[in-house]
Amino acid sequence: MKYNRDKNYCSYSPEELFGVRYNYACFCHDRHYRNEIINRKTRKQSDIMLRDMIYRAFDVANKRFRGFIISRIYYFLVRIFGGKYYEV
Repeated sequence: MKYNRDKNYCSYSPEELFGVRYNYACFCHDRHYRNEIINRKTRKQSDIMLRDMIYRAFDVANKRFRGFIISRIYYFLVRIFGGKYYEV
C-alpha cells in the first residue's frame, strides 16, 4: 500500500485537528494492523507508535500540549475499540 496524502486513513476520526495533519500516523498504524510490514509489531506496540507519531506531528507544529491530549485520546480509543481490526 502506498501513502496518499489526500486519502482518509483515520477512518472513524478526524485526520487533522488544530491545523495539524497526522494522517500519516494513521496510515502506518493501519499497515501494522493489517500485517503488511515484515517486522510486524504487536497490537500494543502499534498503538503506542500511533500515539507517539501523533504527538510528534503536534510537536513539530509547536502545539505540544494539544498533541499530548489528542495523542492520548487516540491511544485510549484504539486500545478499546481497535482489537477487532487487528489481523493476527
